[in-house]
Amino acid sequence: MKTYTVQLEEDGEGNLMLPIPQAILDETGWQEGDTLRFVDNKNGSWQLFKTWPTEPSIDDMLLGLLGSDEFVKTWWSSPNAAFGFHCPRDCDREVVYQYVCSFAMR
Repeated sequence: MKTYTVQLEEDGEGNLMLPIPQAILDETGWQEGDTLRFVDNKNGSWQLFKTWPTEPSIDDMLLGLLGSDEFVKTWWSSPNAAFGFHCPRDCDREVVYQYVCSFAMR
């Protein structure tokens, strides 16, 4: 895993900006104007995901991954190791979204 350290920059209106190193842009294909989603990993680190013009719902992504509405319903109510063997329906939606995105964007 690569890590980068950058300094936040301030524009003329006092807004903070996070400069993204060119190596990351080259690797991800991100371009100026793309919308990125920041996700707090709750351990002092963050992840960035490029969002689609209209972000799909968790169920839309699960349907694409699992193939049927019945599997999606079962997934929500089944204990999952990724969530400490809790059912996804009982977990923080942002954590579930991040988890599903990590598979849907592969």
